[in-house]
Amino acid sequence: MNAEQQLLQKIQQFVDGIDDQIAVLDLTGLIIIVNVSWMSFAKEIRHDPKEFGIGVNYLDVLQEEGRPLPTEIVQEVIYEKTVYQQTYSYQIGDENRWYKMSVSPVVNDKDETYAVMVRHIDITDVVEYKNEVYEVLESITDGFLGISEDHTFFYVNDRAAEILQMDTEELLGRDYFEVFPDLEGTKFADGFYRAVDDKETVRMEEYYPRLDAWYQVHFYPRQRGGCSIYFQNIDERKRTEEQLRFSAYYDELTHLSNRKYLDQAIDDMIERASTQGQTFAVLFVDLNDFKRINDLYSHAEGDLLLEEMAKRLKNFLGSEHFIARFGGDEFVVLIENRDGKAGHNREMFSKLLLREIQRPIQIADNEHTVSASIGISYFPDDGETKGDLLRAADTAMYSAKRIKTKGDEVKTYEKQMHTDLSYRVKLLEDFSAALENDDIYFVVQPQVEMDTGKIIGAEFLTRWLHPEFGMISPMTFIPIAEESGLMTPLTEKLLDQVMTSLTVWQNDDGYKGSVALNLPTALLSNRTFMEQILYWIDEYKIPKGSLEVEITESVQLFSTLNTQDHLAMLKEAGVLISIDDFGTDYSNFSYLMQLPVDKVKIDRSFVRQIGVDQRSEDVLEALILLSEKLGYACLAEGVETEEQRDFLVNKGCRFAQGYFYFKPMNITSFSEQLSSK
Repeated sequence: MNAEQQLLQKIQQFVDGIDDQIAVLDLTGLIIIVNVSWMSFAKEIRHDPKEFGIGVNYLDVLQEEGRPLPTEIVQEVIYEKTVYQQTYSYQIGDENRWYKMSVSPVVNDKDETYAVMVRHIDITDVVEYKNEVYEVLESITDGFLGISEDHTFFYVNDRAAEILQMDTEELLGRDYFEVFPDLEGTKFADGFYRAVDDKETVRMEEYYPRLDAWYQVHFYPRQRGGCSIYFQNIDERKRTEEQLRFSAYYDELTHLSNRKYLDQAIDDMIERASTQGQTFAVLFVDLNDFKRINDLYSHAEGDLLLEEMAKRLKNFLGSEHFIARFGGDEFVVLIENRDGKAGHNREMFSKLLLREIQRPIQIADNEHTVSASIGISYFPDDGETKGDLLRAADTAMYSAKRIKTKGDEVKTYEKQMHTDLSYRVKLLEDFSAALENDDIYFVVQPQVEMDTGKIIGAEFLTRWLHPEFGMISPMTFIPIAEESGLMTPLTEKLLDQVMTSLTVWQNDDGYKGSVALNLPTALLSNRTFMEQILYWIDEYKIPKGSLEVEITESVQLFSTLNTQDHLAMLKEAGVLISIDDFGTDYSNFSYLMQLPVDKVKIDRSFVRQIGVDQRSEDVLEALILLSEKLGYACLAEGVETEEQRDFLVNKGCRFAQGYFYFKPMNITSFSEQLSSK
């Protein structure tokens, strides 16, 4: 056997292992090698498969079928070693099938062409797939990539090419990782292999450095192997989420950490200190003269001063210490015992901080000098929880503020500083009796459609008139109710009043709106309480769409397993679901979109910044747009001025609640308000 025969034998072995139909021709067009697939196909389309067999001139066969292979193309393949490809259809019985024929040279070790290989690849599935989905895939706004079982691109819609900033021709027929080698070892590769190898449907959101963009990608396994990939650029949504995430953990005005971030930081510090047997200090800082600046100059100038003070404090503290804006003109600083120094060094540090605060600040043409009062508490001596530590530092700060003696602006918490604590204990003792004797009662604040001024709903609010201390803020007594386990009887009393009043208003005043109440997360997770609500709805015969419960975003809301089930129960009973204080907490949109939400309530902190802070206005506009995109009704809280109303209406917010329209009123007054309309 000579070398050429050995080579032909190797070619025969090679082509027999390939599913495509392959024949090898000599330089005159005679068939000298065929594989099994070639003969099977010949048998399928010809009565006598020998007409396609060895010794037949294949160029003559193509001529007879009206698909001649021009002599110049054959010559080009032989002498210039090019590859010729042609797509054609072929009728087999009642079925029309599509093939791609390729003609390529076979060369010996001297790089001489001594044969030609003809290969027919069945592409019927690809063509039919294209015909079926072409119009759909070209009309969708997502990018679409069709990946075959050998990991090559067989389809790319125009949108995909546009997003990837490539031409379709750059992708078709090429391997996925040949085009995108930088995806190997990334989450994109993981999703690809899970879809192709494990037949999983995979959804992900991931950043792609090469294009400097975020993408939402869906990988779907294909029955024939490979996968389909739908993807879209989500940079704009990510920017919006980042804005909201910033708002959740940082103060909009000063860009310092906010209360939520502070809570988390103290919890983390407590855990570290407990594990390592160390201590740390909590510094509560209050600017003494801030109200005077607001009153004498303007709130805008006061805000500028706060911004400048925040920068100064952050620069002074550096990255070693944590600082947060607690609210208004109050800040909290956390100092860990990294170097093991005694507590008096922290007091010295506090005095240095105070000296920094007292340096004059120039705002426009005005120079301001402010002082501060600082209270210090220590873990674990003054408390083992963030609440106790903050209360102790706050109490010490008020002690320093009350003394107002130079040199006494910094106070460390002492046990006798218990006035506030005693007050709190007194409220706790009196709370249960206040529920019984109606010192705790309810008022109503109407909600309106801003375009018409028409009342479309009302929120029930809880008030406590203490016989000794006067009106107690809900910010004070609600935490007491939660800590004392009295939220259930308080909410039961509220629900009874809500349903009784709603029934009267609907029957006597023809009221068609809804009535809202706040439902604590702890009770939302209580199935017995949920069933009690459903019983009351049935007992009072509350029409669907009349009762609305407001829930507040929180980690507990999303981490409680039965939250979604209980909200679904309420939704099925016709209860409207609204998200209260929308935008002030971390918004987990993946979970939020799984909840049956009807409405979001924009927190008053954003509304208050209209006409004052451009960044807050931008975030507010983004929240309104986001609620619209998610299909939620949008209501703004705390609307107090015409400017705020006009801004909200112009940005697409339809509903409002606030002093510009109505102050909270007693139940009888609300009924009279309805009767007068």
